[in-house]
Amino acid sequence: MHRTGMAVVCPLTTTLHPLWIHRLQITCASKPAEIMVDQIRAVSLVRFVKKIDVLTPTDAQSLRDTISLLYATP
Repeated sequence: MHRTGMAVVCPLTTTLHPLWIHRLQITCASKPAEIMVDQIRAVSLVRFVKKIDVLTPTDAQSLRDTISLLYATP
């Protein structure tokens, strides 16, 4: 999608919901955060000013697993 000037993202929040299976608890920029996998959206690349952190390989796999759990066709 980057060729269109857009990116598909999962937003972050610092409001934690540990029991929600569609939210992934991570540490981002040394702070507790949560990836809102249930809020996937497309946004303009213009909105990206700077990189704040990078997912660990374990968190990246957990994100893929959560996306699959929520959006994969049975």
